[in-house]
Amino acid sequence: MTRTYLVECYWPGISEAQLANAVAPLAVEAGDGKHVQWLDSILIPVDETVLCVFRGATAAAIDHVCTATGLPAERIVECIQIATNGRDHSQGRGTT
Repeated sequence: MTRTYLVECYWPGISEAQLANAVAPLAVEAGDGKHVQWLDSILIPVDETVLCVFRGATAAAIDHVCTATGLPAERIVECIQIATNGRDHSQGRGTT
């Protein structure tokens, strides 16, 4: 069964460009036979934190991919991802 996981990474000094380079291989190589799929990453510069979302069978499989690619995973937790179906939620709030 495939589940969704949130990976929290404390990553001092990481820049947007460095993060883009770090996650690029995840989009191509993630899994290593472990059926892991990288979905997204969010950089929170003020907290020196990166949040990544993966799909995979187990937290151990996600941890394996993070370790293999040098992603400094501090915590891996199962999560529930709510799809927005491509809707832009930044406009039209509170209007009819």
